[in-house]
Amino acid sequence: MKDLETLFPTASPAEIKVLEQSFLAHTNVIEAPSDTVLFSPGDSCENYLFLLEGQVKVFSTASNGREILLYRIRPGETCILSTNCMFGSRYYPASAKTETYCRALSVPVISLRQAMSKSPLIHLLLMDDLSKRIGCLIELVSEVAMERLDVRLARHLLQLCANKQEVHTTHEDLATEIGTAREVISRQLRKFEDEGWIETTRGRILIQQHAPLKALSEGYFN
Repeated sequence: MKDLETLFPTASPAEIKVLEQSFLAHTNVIEAPSDTVLFSPGDSCENYLFLLEGQVKVFSTASNGREILLYRIRPGETCILSTNCMFGSRYYPASAKTETYCRALSVPVISLRQAMSKSPLIHLLLMDDLSKRIGCLIELVSEVAMERLDVRLARHLLQLCANKQEVHTTHEDLATEIGTAREVISRQLRKFEDEGWIETTRGRILIQQHAPLKALSEGYFN
């Protein structure tokens, strides 16, 4: 019951009962530690995962090994690549890996399609997440193609710190999330540090001046 309420928080008791009959009967609960690969390019989608606990990153890897973060999946959210593969009988074009311990409901795709015909809530959940993710991916493409890297990095640091002083991350993680090389991130962070905006240590970035980073993130630069 609690698992269904996590996935469908607006469902009525009657709708939860329908979901229990059409949905839960075909599911298994799986657990995975951090850094577990859930799917890779070329894999087929035989089971659909509904995340209940933890966090998953979905990313694409170039031929030179460089990674770019496409999006993250959190409890109650779905994976649009899984949705795409399920409806289009396609193979995964990217990878997914757990960033923390994760617990999820695993549903055979055939069973999920049958359950969707009995409960519109499942269909609405998948389509709502699909709509949101497409918008985010369009924003990502626009940022990567059209915005300066220092602007994107400043904005990302502010998002990570959430008005606090410290960001716990690595140069490699920042490079993956922004879509560039680690060396490029390191050079730009040194420039920020030379300006007195940040201070870097191993696995940690101290934000010393929020105002200039915010101005840069909003497009005010020399």
